[in-house]
Amino acid sequence: MADDGRARSRVPAGSATGTSPSKLARPARPAPRRPPVARHRANGSDLQDRIKQLILSEGLVPGDAMPTEIELVERLDAGRSSVREALKALQAVGIVEIRHGFGMYVGEMSLSGLIDGLAFQSQFALDGGRRDLTHLTDIREVIENGMLAKLLANGTPPDLTAVESVLATMKEEAKHGPVLPDTDRMFHEALYQSLGNPLLGPLLGAFWNVSNQAQSVYGTSDERPEDTVRRHAAIYRAVKSADLPRALKAMSQHFKGVRTRLRPPS
Repeated sequence: MADDGRARSRVPAGSATGTSPSKLARPARPAPRRPPVARHRANGSDLQDRIKQLILSEGLVPGDAMPTEIELVERLDAGRSSVREALKALQAVGIVEIRHGFGMYVGEMSLSGLIDGLAFQSQFALDGGRRDLTHLTDIREVIENGMLAKLLANGTPPDLTAVESVLATMKEEAKHGPVLPDTDRMFHEALYQSLGNPLLGPLLGAFWNVSNQAQSVYGTSDERPEDTVRRHAAIYRAVKSADLPRALKAMSQHFKGVRTRLRPPS
């Protein structure tokens, strides 16, 4: 029995197996950390192009829901901050619409940014004393001549019912004063209505906005109201006859009047 006691005394206190206390106290070694996933580092423009291509390849149209930000990070193999910046840039031009609390959608891609920029740049010319806006008139004339050619491409006159109504309003206004700028604008929008181009109206509207701003600088036009009516009526008759050369000539005469209104004061 004494031998048994001596044997038990050799076992350190607190140990049931004879293992040393130092081994029991050693903490478990932590699992090795996984290296961070390397994301594709693309510049902003490249990432925007890839998001636009994704929209096209998925067949998405304005109003459709887009993949979430996290999904885009995975699918484009890009950093989250880079994807977020690319989405903000696309949102600024209307390609992406971010509805907070609902998600991201393909935007309507309106021309509002272009129109606002055009008006703002033109205001520089007005405020800076460079009051010659004929360059804008040149651009608008090129656009309208191209639209006239497209309008009469098949030799068949378009439906001009709305144009006739606006022309009648012009004649009434001319009896009492100048033709209103909005009436002039409606004439041109109605003229190309049958083309069904949703971008044309807002784009031409930008030129009217600039012209209206210019009136405060240039003052009142000396063009007679009856001349305004006559020039628009000549365009109407030529289009009704599906006579493109005559329509282009009438449009040229119309823009001579526009340039007269936008001529800087001496």
